[in-house]
Amino acid sequence: MFQSTTTLFLVRHGQSESNARGCFAGRMDVGLTDQGRADVHQLATNLTRFKPSHLYTSPLKRAQQTAAIISEVNCLDTQTESLLIEQDYGDWDGHPIKQVSQTPDFQNWLHGDSLVAPPNGETLNQVAHRASEFLERLRLRHSPDDCVILVAHGGILGVMLCQLLNTPLANRWPYRLQTATYARVELSPERAALTHLSCR
Repeated sequence: MFQSTTTLFLVRHGQSESNARGCFAGRMDVGLTDQGRADVHQLATNLTRFKPSHLYTSPLKRAQQTAAIISEVNCLDTQTESLLIEQDYGDWDGHPIKQVSQTPDFQNWLHGDSLVAPPNGETLNQVAHRASEFLERLRLRHSPDDCVILVAHGGILGVMLCQLLNTPLANRWPYRLQTATYARVELSPERAALTHLSCR
């Protein structure tokens, strides 16, 4: 007999003002663009067929606005979780990604280990600690057959997928989510299975 599983939808927020400008956002509290809102409405409508039961979100505005649309469409209460906040990109926040990517600091971070941080920012190990703590809370709170939506950010969601799927953090790049898309994970006591990635 197949075991019941908890279904997780890891949702990246809709297009933000920083996404539209091609800039790092990190802890900057920017909102969604009109295109971001439209994309999230489409996503929220598509999620209704899964009958989600719980909704958690990062405290940052772009995630809060995304969660508010999903909440309204799916008739869900929203719980804000500080552990879901995006990685702190330090001095890079607000600067164009193309510009920052030319610096030695960026190349060191991109190709370095999980202890390398952006200048005055947060290491991947620190992000992973937060993600692990939140996932453990989920395991304690939820039972099989629950369908849980997490609204957060590309950085922390990539780390979370690595943890769920036992992937080294250095290999997180294949788990990239586009804005207003989700990764679906079926979680049992023994294992996690990624069934969809970057879907809307």
